[in-house]
Amino acid sequence: VQGYRETFNWLHNEPRHGCDIDLAAAWLEKGWNVAVFYWDMFSDEQWLPDAEAKIWTSSGRARMRYRLADGSLREDNSPCACVAQVLARCLADVLAQSKPGIRLRLAGHSLGSPLVIAAAFELCSTGLVGPERLRISLLDPFWSRQVPIINGQRYLAQREVENLGSCTADLSLACASWLHDNGALLEIYVSCPLMTEFPLLADPSPVAMLVYQGKTSLVRYSPDFCPAWDLEARHLAAPNLYLLSMSVPVSDGVPSASMPDEDLIVAKGGTWAQVGGRDTADPAKFSFFCVGATLAHGVADVKNDTEAAKPDVWRN
Repeated sequence: VQGYRETFNWLHNEPRHGCDIDLAAAWLEKGWNVAVFYWDMFSDEQWLPDAEAKIWTSSGRARMRYRLADGSLREDNSPCACVAQVLARCLADVLAQSKPGIRLRLAGHSLGSPLVIAAAFELCSTGLVGPERLRISLLDPFWSRQVPIINGQRYLAQREVENLGSCTADLSLACASWLHDNGALLEIYVSCPLMTEFPLLADPSPVAMLVYQGKTSLVRYSPDFCPAWDLEARHLAAPNLYLLSMSVPVSDGVPSASMPDEDLIVAKGGTWAQVGGRDTADPAKFSFFCVGATLAHGVADVKNDTEAAKPDVWRN
């Protein structure tokens, strides 16, 4: 049992190496409203692919069971929809009470990345919001690798999904590509590749393909203020550093939370690796080296081989 819920205080989220700072302050000062979607009671599974399944279906091996504070698992009164649909409905309620035309940022950490992709697609496919109003931030995103017997992701076969692949990584790539092609902005930040890109456990192909196709920018943090062996702390650095970057002006064209949308468009297709300020959690001291070309340097859009039609991927 995790025993706590993330907040906008980094030290609360990660007491070993976090900073005692209000990560929401800069966002509020710039006129944003901020909120957290808690699905930890559903994602608190001993076998991570069981939590991943709930993003896409309510009838996987673990169904939509949830864990209580005493460690017990329950199913009574659990939703009959998958978590992506639950989040999309929450966002629809927020939009119904908001001024027309507002922009919406969705940031997802780890498994939260495929969740915000799926929820954004669900939200846009209903016509409640146009993709052009969305900016989607994937923070150390994680997809489990499909492995026969061990993690076959057979729940995805409950409904035929033609031409979209048979694993969660392919489905996320299809949805993210459709969102981008219809106007959404994407940005990716990585802080613990040993956890999110380790080939035996993770499937980083959506990140690689989105960058290759010029649909997103990629920033690689090097949080060496966390020990190399503390993968959990390094994994948690991405969302906290991203939120904190709203308080720092854009420097040298490196994508960050404070980068305006029009500049983020220019940064698509580029990859930045952190080379300076690795031993500090202060983004103002960071420096980066661009290791990949951007659209600003003449990289043409790569044709997307994924079906342009809206993928029907939710299982109930």
